[in-house]
Amino acid sequence: MFRDGLPVAERVFRNHALRKYRCRRRNVAFDTKGALRRIRHAVVGDDRVMEGVLGCTDGITIWIMEEAQTHSEIVSTLIHEACHNWCHVRGRPLSCRSEHICMMRVGERAAVCC
Repeated sequence: MFRDGLPVAERVFRNHALRKYRCRRRNVAFDTKGALRRIRHAVVGDDRVMEGVLGCTDGITIWIMEEAQTHSEIVSTLIHEACHNWCHVRGRPLSCRSEHICMMRVGERAAVCC
């Protein structure tokens, strides 16, 4: 998504932010470098990853569940977690609920926020 689908994802997140927060385009920003950095520095296995959740993030680090996952599940989880705190409105990230709404509009199946 951060390579090929970036314009589509940005449009979905931006449109959602403009409607929900009633702001101007210049108030919506994307931290793509930070998202890619979180992917590159993801950590496998940690107590922070709850049972039944494939991964979670605190906005700085991504933790991936240690149980066996397919390559596509790992990639999906990394992209999903990187989308958290990616879009900012007036310097603040979208709510977890808003992020999940946008991710589903981009084509991701429903997920649980940890």
